[in-house]
Amino acid sequence: PNVEPEEPTKGSAGRPEDFTIGQATFLKENRTWLMRDAAGFYALSATCTHLGCTVRWENGRFICPCHGSEYDAAGQPRQGPATRPLTPVRVGLNAEGRLEVDRARAVPIGFRLAL
Repeated sequence: PNVEPEEPTKGSAGRPEDFTIGQATFLKENRTWLMRDAAGFYALSATCTHLGCTVRWENGRFICPCHGSEYDAAGQPRQGPATRPLTPVRVGLNAEGRLEVDRARAVPIGFRLAL
């Protein structure tokens, strides 16, 4: 699998107003995807739940380039071999008002940061 050892868990993504609805932004430093939809911001681990490869965003869905698993924009599996959803992780605002994603802190499926 395409796994890097000891990745940082937190990543800063920018100011909320810099993101449009429907935008998916990959945060390479902590292997997460920051998403924005009409309900707000959410973040998903970019680690495929099958064997740990890094999923990419393509045509409105996440695709694992290693074994072909596909997930919808909410991280739910739509095509195997993966059977579990991508892990939703915490997204919040830091002291400077920038979005920050923390991959070490899982959140419930459906969590949104509404601003």
